[in-house]
Amino acid sequence: MILKRELNKIDKAIEAVNRYSYQYNLKIIGVPKANTKESAKETVDICLNLFNKIGADVSPYDIDIAHRVNTQRPNTYSTYHL
Repeated sequence: MILKRELNKIDKAIEAVNRYSYQYNLKIIGVPKANTKESAKETVDICLNLFNKIGADVSPYDIDIAHRVNTQRPNTYSTYHL
């Protein structure tokens, strides 16, 4: 019984961490790849350029990580996770 309660506490703590970590995620869908071997810096630069064009005041320091994620549809577009 004690082990089960502790396991439930741990499970709830992990869920809370996961919810918090996804709280600030942003998906950008439909940005074509210009380079098949895009570096992390290039990915951040593309995102910053996009944000700038829509008038958002975002700096590289505002982005923890930016990377492409394969889409489920085979095409030339990717999804960014920030």
